[in-house]
Parts: sequence; structure tokens; C-alpha cells
Amino acid sequence: MTLRIHTLFHTDYEDLSFIKQWANNHGHIINVNRSYDDDALSMPDSFDWLIVMGGPMSVHDEEKHPWLIKEKRLIKQTIDAGKTVIGICLGAQLIAHCLGANVQSSGVKEI
Repeated sequence: MTLRIHTLFHTDYEDLSFIKQWANNHGHIINVNRSYDDDALSMPDSFDWLIVMGGPMSVHDEEKHPWLIKEKRLIKQTIDAGKTVIGICLGAQLIAHCLGANVQSSGVKEI
């Protein structure tokens, strides 16, 4: 079975690295979205998995990064559709936020 994997990137320097290698080795299709560059978001019925990558912004930075609002809506719709959603760093925080968790700074800078 070929998976249609939709990815949300938040910076120009991100890469799927081993996830991309795994997907390519198994013949899966990867679609990259950079909503911060005004890329239109796909709807959950057009993909099987959603991978939400990291970035330096906060889940609460909607005023500075208004595209986060649309991404959060897409993440919630994808979860509600019962699809696989994977989050890396900021992506995991966005998923937690969409599920109602209190996401806040730990006070420790992490890279």
C-alpha cells in the first residue's frame, strides 16, 4: 500500500531526513507544505498521514504567524478523521495543543 504523506514545514532549513529515506524506499508519496510561504493546505481526505515538523515559533504565536491558525485546524481535522499524525518538536506541541493540552515554555532553551 502506497501512503500519501502530507508534511507541514515551518522553516526553510527543515528536512524529513530518515523519514524521507524510509518513505522513498517504500514507494510512498511525500507532499511538502510551507504554509508560512502561503502554500495552500491540503484537506485530510487527500492524504493518509500528516507529519508536522518543528520550528522556532511557539504554538501561541498566532498573531505573529497567522498561518498557525489554519495548521491547527488541519491537525485537528486530521486527528478527528482518525488518520496518523506525527509531530516533531513544535509539531508535537501543536498536536498536544489541538488536543486541549496546556503547552507552555519550560524555561530551558532547546535545540
